[in-house]
Amino acid sequence: MRRQGFLRGDGPVRVTGADIPRFLERCRKNDIALRDALMENELTVRFLLRRRDLAAVRRLASGCGCDLEVLSDFGLPDRLRTLRRRWWLAAAALIIVSGLVASSLFVWSISVTENDSDLSDETILHVLAEQGVKVGSFYPAYRSERIRTLALRALPELSWLAVNVRGCRALVQVRAAVKAPEVFEPRAAGDVVAAESGVIMELRVFAGEAAADRGQAVKAGDVLIRGGSLHARGEVVGLTWREIAAAAPLSAGENPPSGGEKHRFSLLLGQKRINFYHNSGILPGSCDKIITVWRPGPDWLPPVPVALVRETLRPWTGETVTRSPSELRLELEQRIRQELQSRLGENGKINAIRFTAAESGGWLIVTGRAECEERLDRDAAKENIP
Repeated sequence: MRRQGFLRGDGPVRVTGADIPRFLERCRKNDIALRDALMENELTVRFLLRRRDLAAVRRLASGCGCDLEVLSDFGLPDRLRTLRRRWWLAAAALIIVSGLVASSLFVWSISVTENDSDLSDETILHVLAEQGVKVGSFYPAYRSERIRTLALRALPELSWLAVNVRGCRALVQVRAAVKAPEVFEPRAAGDVVAAESGVIMELRVFAGEAAADRGQAVKAGDVLIRGGSLHARGEVVGLTWREIAAAAPLSAGENPPSGGEKHRFSLLLGQKRINFYHNSGILPGSCDKIITVWRPGPDWLPPVPVALVRETLRPWTGETVTRSPSELRLELEQRIRQELQSRLGENGKINAIRFTAAESGGWLIVTGRAECEERLDRDAAKENIP
């Protein structure tokens, strides 16, 4: 009933006075419908009334010494009348809705959600941009097969690629190409030779005949297990000695910020940038630049093609900073350890290491000499496969 009254244009009215019965009788004689009438007390009655009867009811109430009070608007007709007076609100709403509908057909955000390859996300997005998948592109024009074919041709490191559009977001998924397995004939004749120079600690022969003994010093390329007419196989662990040097300047031009930071702003409309400054983005001398991008609306809503960019500029002093030799030596020693371990691999270890340091021409040179334990065997038969 309330919904019907709202659509009909009924409004709540309250009449207060000492002669309510006479007022109600006059309304009945004038065929004025008072819907859902309710006596709040002896002096007050409330009811629903059509707007067209308001003037007549007001005169009848006044003639009976009663006061009439309109409690709310008169339903849907009053709301529409208000909108007609405020036509610009309806026009603005129409423009906004039309803009959102048109914007939903374009991509305003692109991200790589799955990537198990060694390629960076930036490299993948750059190749896709060359195929038309970029911010501001009209995604109904995408041709999935063509995009996938051209992108995989440009990125041989990938075996699979997909671009899925969700709202105004493009989500990219890629899979790394599986390298072809190493193919060789396991029965091909060949020897096991030394990969590095060292002293043999352990020698285990699985196929073939040992050509060296424990405690024997060997050079890189020496035969450790002779296969003859067989494919020699085995494991050889030995002691090796490695030497690695690293150098770094004692005076580093780090140019720390001098304070007095400045801010400048720009507006992004799709792919168009509007700068609110006059030097075309040229940095004022040497400085650090920190960029902050703000987009309106929460993250769970579709992105809008509008963003405010703030650039924070922090000038440099231009001074040269002299580094502490002791701190720099520790840094270089750590680098040498990491490089040495990467060369030894997972199966190798460093038994002992000794460092020496020297300064020359403003540089600090650190040399590491290490005793290591690592695998010495190398399958020569595999290297002879064409």
